[in-house]
Amino acid sequence: MDACRVLARVSPATYLPRMSKALVRLGRDDSVRELPEARLGLRAQAVEAAREPDEPTPSTRRSCRTSPEAGA
Repeated sequence: MDACRVLARVSPATYLPRMSKALVRLGRDDSVRELPEARLGLRAQAVEAAREPDEPTPSTRRSCRTSPEAGA
């Protein structure tokens, strides 16, 4: 899960949906079946990941400047 969180910071559009689904699956796992607080926490994290805005990272943000070839 830690690796998924790191990847979600690097490429949110790709990894936040995957992280959300993984958290939901983890919340259904037998290891937390008898732990309602843990299940609730995992599902709350899944909702938070699914709701995060799809903001571009600095490496993917497009520049508003026009190129010199465009006659700017």
